[in-house]
Order: sequence, then structure tokens, then C-alpha cells
Amino acid sequence: MRVPFAVGMLILATAAGARADATLDFRLAGGDGAAEQTLRIAVARFFARVEASAAPDGWWLYEAGKFFPLYRVNEAERTWTRLTPEVTPRLGPVSRSARPAAATGGPAEDAADAAAAAAAEPGTPEADQSPASAAVDDTATAAAAAEASTPAADGGTAASAPEFALTGESDTVAGVRCRVVNELRDGAPVIEHCMAGKAALGITERELRTLARTFEMARERDFGWLATATADEAFISVRSRALDGGTRLTLVAVSTDPLPKGHLRVTRDYREVPATASASEASPPPPGAAEADDDAAVE
Repeated sequence: MRVPFAVGMLILATAAGARADATLDFRLAGGDGAAEQTLRIAVARFFARVEASAAPDGWWLYEAGKFFPLYRVNEAERTWTRLTPEVTPRLGPVSRSARPAAATGGPAEDAADAAAAAAAEPGTPEADQSPASAAVDDTATAAAAAEASTPAADGGTAASAPEFALTGESDTVAGVRCRVVNELRDGAPVIEHCMAGKAALGITERELRTLARTFEMARERDFGWLATATADEAFISVRSRALDGGTRLTLVAVSTDPLPKGHLRVTRDYREVPATASASEASPPPPGAAEADDDAAVE
């Protein structure tokens, strides 16, 4: 009995080191003394809920899996709007235009994505979506991650994947150990990031990938957060600052407490409002901009 008991204790100890649910709070500041904003991202498995002080009337729900739907929820009006086009499921791999198919995971993950997306579609019955925790040893280093984002042998990088250069420096942000890298544009540093992996954040690989894809989505929609991830989705920004003295995003707290049931879904009694607003109208204002009613255009 000693061997199974020891194995069981090892599994419990490993699982205790990483949690499936995570909530990250950031402070977003613009240049020229602009007012600071707050940003909260709650993640569990394939789902991310984004709340921004610049848009206090509601929140965004993002499914970072196979079809990548993004919803805007208006709490005041009790409505929801799908901001991404409908996708017809088909056989074979499906990937976002900005990411190679391999980055979306294998067949098992794709199957889970499809089931999870169907369960989370607004208007579906409530279900307990508490994800199981899966701990994975974090053996990668920030140096390896930075190298993974440099040009490949075929002369290119993964589409939209930033290129990084190591600075050799480390830091601690909100108690999270991170490595400092510069994001390059045309070979010149433009943004400094301090990047951390799942072990430092205390979360699982699945939640880290969801965060990485949430940051990529935010860049595609010009949310102005600066944060990014490495091409292999193994490291994300916990602090980012524009080297021209402009925007700065900083992690202020990370929690792995379980999220409330139903926190990452839209309840059945909310009604759908068609997406008539542009992507920019459905995005939070840039740092320092005046707060506005994001959903006014669809009323």
C-alpha cells in the first residue's frame, strides 16, 4: 500500500500547485497623466470574462477554443451581442486566420472546444462548468520562449506572433516572478514586457493558453492593452509598457479562488441584440479616453 499512497500524495501535491480558475487584475494607464483604468480577466478552461472600468455597463465573454466567439454583455439592458461572425461546424481542423492550425491544440482539445462552446452559447440551459484541474510541470524558460518567437527556418514566424529580444533582466510583479523582454517592430524595441509562465502564476496550461489567446484577441480588436504572449502560448505579459512613454499595463493581483457558478456564461433570460456596432464601438476606449456607452449604437 505504500507505493499507491505515495503516488497519490504526489498527485495531490502536484495538483495543489496549479489551479484551473484564475482571476487577474490589471492597472491600465495612459501617457500624459491620463486617468488610470482597471481591467479584470477571469478564466476557466476555454473561457475568459473581461471587465473594464472604461465600460462599466457590462463585460465581454470570449471562448478561446475552436471557433473563438466573442460576446458583449450589457448588464444594464440585460442583453448580449455576438461580435464575431457565426461559424458553421465542419469536419477537419479549423483555425483562426491569425494563428496556425497547430496552435489550437489536438483532436481532444478541439472536441472539448466544440462541446464547451455549445454549452456556453447564450440562451442554453445552465450547467456546472467547473473545470478539472490538470497540473503540468513548467520546465520551459523565458529564454526558450523568446527564442520560439524568433523567425523560423522557413524565413517567417507564426502569423501575428510578436518577435522578442531578451534583456537578461528579471523582476517580480504582484508577487509573480517574470523575465523582461523587448517586443521588436522592424528590428527596434517598441514595448517592454515582463513575462511569466503557468508555474509563476500558479495556474494550469489550459488557462494560460486562454489568457494568451485573450490578449491576442484584444490586439486584433485594438483594445489598447499592450499585453501579449509568446508564439507557443507558454508565457504571457504581467507587465507591459510602451517605450515611447505611453500606455502601461501592470498586473496588480492574481487569484486562483474558484469562480462563482455561472460566472463565465450568459444567463438564459438575457435577450440577444444584433451586432450593428463596429468592432471599435464594441471595444473599450483607449487609456485616458472618456467613458461611453458601448452598446448605444445597438439600442
